Amino acid sequence: MSCFVPWEEEKEGKRGQSWEKEVDRPVAEQLCLHLAVKGARVEQSAYGATLMLPASGCKVAYWRLKVTDANGRELSARMEVPDQSASRNSDSEGSLAILVDDAEAAYPIRIDPTFSDANWISMGGLPGASSTIYAAARDSSRNIYIGGAFTVVGDVVANYIAKWDGSAWSALGWGMIGAVRALAVDSSGHLYAGGIFTTAGGKVSAYLAKAVIAEPTPPTISQPPRVENGNFTVGYSGAPNATYAIQFRTNLTQGTWQHYTNVTASPSGQFVFTAPVAQAPMRVFRVVPVP
Repeated sequence: MSCFVPWEEEKEGKRGQSWEKEVDRPVAEQLCLHLAVKGARVEQSAYGATLMLPASGCKVAYWRLKVTDANGRELSARMEVPDQSASRNSDSEGSLAILVDDAEAAYPIRIDPTFSDANWISMGGLPGASSTIYAAARDSSRNIYIGGAFTVVGDVVANYIAKWDGSAWSALGWGMIGAVRALAVDSSGHLYAGGIFTTAGGKVSAYLAKAVIAEPTPPTISQPPRVENGNFTVGYSGAPNATYAIQFRTNLTQGTWQHYTNVTASPSGQFVFTAPVAQAPMRVFRVVPVP
């Protein structure tokens, strides 16, 4: 990316091409380079500027400027997208402005922007993970889990394992003591981790551990309650192969829930609960997912 614009000058009776910096000098010592843009739309971004290429729909992001003077001293700089009316080239479709604090700088100055495909985005900011990531897995809610040798990801302390919910990183409890090498999520939302760790979540678990990371699916009534042959029956639809606890108490609004029995759903998630009608005293039942 060039930060200069060509112009023609007359020198010693011979025309030749040289390069001139377009320089604005605000009250504060500052170098301002205006760059004309053609064939792309320019947009301001959080870290710099983005060029949209209409023909392909691709975006190119310019960010993280590195500016040094002749002595290797790094100078403070930023990139802005000025109003089109500020462009000095009437043929340009847009412009970029690079502002450099060049007070006491030794010329020439070198300006190096970082650019990338803007269709890729940073997850949780520029820092990334503090060390190697060995494994990743996704659950049914589209959460991403990563495991590796890191202890920090983004701006969160996470010991060797972390969760990305689509917008932010979070730690999974205490994490591990030792690196995670493999991850898997089953259909019930349980996360399995393997690695060289000896503790997981504060519990001794050598090299292999399981975490319940998904909330159990609450059941819904699939068959209306009915009384047949002296029995009360109701059908439910829940999670495939999940276990549900049937609890009861003798008062609808108060009292302690007590365990009655467990029911396991079929591979399709269906299950039926049956209880004798002749109960003394009266009982109120509820169905609770078992973690």
